[in-house]
Amino acid sequence: MLCAGTKLEELCLGTKSSRKAAETPESANLAALAKLTIASYETLERDLRARIATLERQALRFETAIENVSQGICFFDASERLIL
Repeated sequence: MLCAGTKLEELCLGTKSSRKAAETPESANLAALAKLTIASYETLERDLRARIATLERQALRFETAIENVSQGICFFDASERLIL
């Protein structure tokens, strides 16, 4: 350390501690932001997985219903186009 054993050491230590004090709120804010980002991502991922599971179950029900109809069946969209 350049400042060791001198009066300059006290000055260096004072500067470092004030620098740490100045960086600490920014570091704390960054850490808090990182935690919020991770929590938000995990929540979105959990919601997305639940939505996908719901849609897969619904698709399976429709597929099962269509496969078990012995007569022909047609599905139309809102614009009255044949979709299935």
